[in-house]
Amino acid sequence: MVGNIWLALTNQDDRNRFEGDILVPRREFARDLSISERTTARMRLPTTYLGNTAFIARNAGMKIVTETLRRRWSKESAA
Repeated sequence: MVGNIWLALTNQDDRNRFEGDILVPRREFARDLSISERTTARMRLPTTYLGNTAFIARNAGMKIVTETLRRRWSKESAA
């Protein structure tokens, strides 16, 4: 059972079929945002460690990133 879930999570096409949050490697999450992995570590995103690999909850991480950008953008536009 666990092997089937792992295969589904690692297959890009199957990720969209799951509801809820998906764990993605922090390095992949950072690459998708075009930022360094060190920056994502400093952002204190919800992280889970499995087998010496850091995974980030994708939807929760994206929500935190967008809220941070929205706050910074509103501060700059108000100034």
